[in-house]
Amino acid sequence: FSARIEAQSHRYLYDEPIDIEFLTKRICDLKQLYTQRAGVRPFGVSLLIAGVDREPQLFMTDPSGAYWGYKATAIGVGGHDAKTKLEDSYHDDITVEEALQMALKILFEVSQLKLTAENVEIALVTVKDKQFRKLTSDENKEYLEKVRAKEGTSN
Repeated sequence: FSARIEAQSHRYLYDEPIDIEFLTKRICDLKQLYTQRAGVRPFGVSLLIAGVDREPQLFMTDPSGAYWGYKATAIGVGGHDAKTKLEDSYHDDITVEEALQMALKILFEVSQLKLTAENVEIALVTVKDKQFRKLTSDENKEYLEKVRAKEGTSN
């Protein structure tokens, strides 16, 4: 099973992109199956799956195969604190620029590492173009410096 192959097969068969929640459910079905079989090791990973169907979608999966929809969320080290800060800061009419700066500000606050363009990856999926785009190292550096200057942090 590959999410990419699943999405490509769906497009080929139905001549339309796969629905983000449907793809998430297919991934979770496989993860859940691995919790029930003897002799196989369950997936020990949570995933964030983002995309745009009719509107932006963000889902978090856990290793058991369960999933939840969010407007904004975080996983990993510092994820709980980041999630709390996102809940306090997020609003429905946020711009891409504001969302990027908010996410980086929160990452600065919860991270125990010095954040640099080399150890931070930023990617966008916008409503306008519905395409995944990973920012370049130079773009990462520009955003990190913007947030550092605005927040007065040395992290």
